[in-house]
Amino acid sequence: MFYLLLLSISEFIGFSWAYLIAAVASTLLIAWYCRFFLGGGVLTGVYTFLYITLRQQDYALLMGAIALFIVLAIVMYVTRKVDWYARDAS
Repeated sequence: MFYLLLLSISEFIGFSWAYLIAAVASTLLIAWYCRFFLGGGVLTGVYTFLYITLRQQDYALLMGAIALFIVLAIVMYVTRKVDWYARDAS
């Protein structure tokens, strides 16, 4: 939805303003939906990182790959003690 908003709005106004509008709209919608376990601050950080990455055309792939690696490492660290098969054992 974010990219659809970004694409459609950027046809009428500049990329930066279109990105801001799409990011704010998406952040508000997702924060409203996930208000109990995920706040707007996290989403604001994600969209800020995406904006910076998209503006750095030469380093976008490298920055995205490093960010994805870091996020994966964090998820692996946080979920390392989760017993994924506990539900099936009962």
